[in-house]
Amino acid sequence: MKDLKFYKDKLNKKKEEFTNNYEINRSLSTSERDEVAGDLVDQATDDYNKEFLNNLSKSDLNTLRLIDAALERMTEDEYGICLECGDDISEKRLTAVPWAEFCINCQEKKENEE
Repeated sequence: MKDLKFYKDKLNKKKEEFTNNYEINRSLSTSERDEVAGDLVDQATDDYNKEFLNNLSKSDLNTLRLIDAALERMTEDEYGICLECGDDISEKRLTAVPWAEFCINCQEKKENEE
């Protein structure tokens, strides 16, 4: 039997971590440069860094959505059940990726299809 408190604590800790990272990245990517723009290389580097931070926060937001969905499945007594085949997701997988939606077999099938 899955220790829901263990996974819930793990999900909430990860959610807090992603939320903090998102806020930091958002403030860095939207901050305006106070000094006059440097040469083109400096400007290109700055643009690349902002793009990287923006993409990172999009990835974090996706993970946050998965975490929220996992917490919702807990309230519906559906946590740890593969959304594809209905089998239990292994505790080893849930420990590594507590927001996992699919068992390892279904996850591999989805990745191979993409």
